[in-house]
Amino acid sequence: MHMQHYDQYLHDLYRMHQEQSDEIRALKQQINDMQNTLGTLPGQGVEKIEYKFDQLKIENLNGTLHIGLSPENLEDIENLQAMKQNDGQQQNAGAMQKTLTEISNHLYRNGPQTIRSLAENYQYPVDQGYTALMLQDIEKQLPARISYHTEEARKNGVAKEEDIHQHVMEALKKEIDQSLASYLQQQQPHKGDDR
Repeated sequence: MHMQHYDQYLHDLYRMHQEQSDEIRALKQQINDMQNTLGTLPGQGVEKIEYKFDQLKIENLNGTLHIGLSPENLEDIENLQAMKQNDGQQQNAGAMQKTLTEISNHLYRNGPQTIRSLAENYQYPVDQGYTALMLQDIEKQLPARISYHTEEARKNGVAKEEDIHQHVMEALKKEIDQSLASYLQQQQPHKGDDR
């Protein structure tokens, strides 16, 4: 009897090992596929993306999934078109591009893990394709949110460009986490749902 339990244990252990090996192979394949896809995109990664702020039109920021970075402040964004006409626009373009590049890097470096953790917490399955859509949805809103937080920092007396940069980065990191949590919480299945 004891030997039979031992054989069953070894059988279960072997099966678990096989399942994990299969899962690792599948994950490696997914990573390779993602790397190949990224390799074919223009710019070869977020570090080389060039943003032309003089041509940027900020009109619709809701995105395809309607993940609002800061819903309570979205009404203020309508005024950003006028803000672009300020005298210091050209001088600030370089600082804005630096912030946009850094926050985009942060979004794509840390966003997938944040989404995975939140999805587990809220019991809402999210695959890689949906994760990519969520990140793109947020990325479209970043230029407007950078402008908003930059103006807020200046109104609050922050003068140095590096201090403004740090203020905007911290504010956006919080907004990204809060917006993802809020969005996935809204998708959370409720008792009685057919999901």
